[in-house]
Amino acid sequence: MSEVTALGKEVEIGKIASGLREFWDAEDAGTTRASLINFAVYSERDGALERNTDVISELTREHACRALLISARPTGGQSSARAWITAHCQLGRDGKKSLCSEQIAFSLEGPASRMVRNIVFAHLESDLPLVLWWQGELSENFEPHLYSMIDRLLVDSSEWSDPCSQFRILAAAETENHARFVPHDMSWTRSFYFRRAVAAAFDKPAAQACVDGLSRIRLTVREGHTMAAGQLVAWMAVQLGWTHDGLWGFRNGNGDPVKVEVTTHPVGPTVSGLDLVGETIRISIARDDTVGRFLRLRVTLGDRESERLLPAGGDSKAQLINIQLMRGGNNSLFRKTLPMFRRMLGC
Repeated sequence: MSEVTALGKEVEIGKIASGLREFWDAEDAGTTRASLINFAVYSERDGALERNTDVISELTREHACRALLISARPTGGQSSARAWITAHCQLGRDGKKSLCSEQIAFSLEGPASRMVRNIVFAHLESDLPLVLWWQGELSENFEPHLYSMIDRLLVDSSEWSDPCSQFRILAAAETENHARFVPHDMSWTRSFYFRRAVAAAFDKPAAQACVDGLSRIRLTVREGHTMAAGQLVAWMAVQLGWTHDGLWGFRNGNGDPVKVEVTTHPVGPTVSGLDLVGETIRISIARDDTVGRFLRLRVTLGDRESERLLPAGGDSKAQLINIQLMRGGNNSLFRKTLPMFRRMLGC
């Protein structure tokens, strides 16, 4: 017998299609089912379905999709497979539901957890791209038959206990002849607005002339996010033409050492502050949320100082995913930066 939970209405896996038809037949005439992408989320953590339902609820405010949430427990004893259906709807000006995105949630335990590929492919909206958000470590379920059908893969290196081994798995998957996915790391996305601010700091010739003399970087990040700090540093090293000099060590354009300092705090945004210091230049970028989400950029050249506010963006999972989906592309800058970052990790 079906029941309604926080995940929606439970249905038999073989009756998902008919259950969705019944669901939409019962909706108001003015409600429209909308879907531009297939968005799948895979997790092997307890409580993932409920947490990810909240993320999808936020994400679908900007991106209509068919969401497939998968909770896999490979170590479970008895084989079990359950499914639920629901929808995330936006309200129109009249207060009634207007655009709705479908969500199908799956709980797979024991041997049934090896059904991930079949579960995903059997319930995709045909002809729409597939974005897969893989949470946690890349496990045995991350296999060629699965990732060969992915258009975009989202991971979060801050969750990995051994980043080097995980990046090797990711690199090997990308080289498969049938692989076509574009990788995205949320740790990379977390520094997006800081990277834009650094680029803005060098938009004048006087600042560009000081690049080779930069000798110190100071970063302030939240505990657990050294991956975001490292990728930001690696990006600056690549863009500024620095040479790698052992783990987090670099030499600037003049051949002088660049000192990197990272300070962590238990709370606050992932990246909250950045200072770039040279002989005749100082660049300071700091979060300023007093009047909204902004970054305060200060550039000091000799005795002249300029200041401006730039967008800072949000830091939630849904907001990070939204940045990736809005920008699209082949993420060439991340791929260009990744080899330097891996050298910093000693991979």
